[in-house]
Amino acid sequence: MAGLLNSIKGGKVLCSAGCVDTVLARDYPGQIQSFPRISLDHADILEEITGAFFEAGADILTTYTCDMSPLKLTPHSLDDRTIRINKSAIRATRAAIGNRAYIAGMCGPSGKVLRPYGSATPEEIIRNFRIQITAFVDENVDCIIFYAFEDLIELSLAIVAAKQIAGSFPLVATLKYNSYPSGFYTLTGTEISNA
Repeated sequence: MAGLLNSIKGGKVLCSAGCVDTVLARDYPGQIQSFPRISLDHADILEEITGAFFEAGADILTTYTCDMSPLKLTPHSLDDRTIRINKSAIRATRAAIGNRAYIAGMCGPSGKVLRPYGSATPEEIIRNFRIQITAFVDENVDCIIFYAFEDLIELSLAIVAAKQIAGSFPLVATLKYNSYPSGFYTLTGTEISNA
């Protein structure tokens, strides 16, 4: 399979899929006791869902790792298992599709607010994402998607972490906007035109 960037440069239209949360809530109500542990306890379910996305036509499959950074796993006392949890989720995705599609490591916001509005430091945020991204690189994902960030500075720090760990790896970055009477803004006030 050609590299992701080569496929894009060659004009190939690619479809991405991976809203695992929606499928888990719809098809497995009450079966999952701990969503952060799902890749450890129920990798077979992740494999089944990813396989269904592939069969439906997805060319890029996202891993179930969006909320699996150390800072997000700390409230569940799983931060020391960050690498293992992320690698397990990636392996479940790979088991479902082999080399027939691309795998995107999904990375969501840390859940922390940067100073001066919160207590997180830029160094803490970078360290957080470096740990998660290490698992992505170790497992040879094809790209990293930074999904639904609400703070442009935090997103920038996540990209710094990715460049430190993964060099010139393909990255996709998205911000989450909310509708207000005066327009669309991120939670921290970034307008679409300023992103």
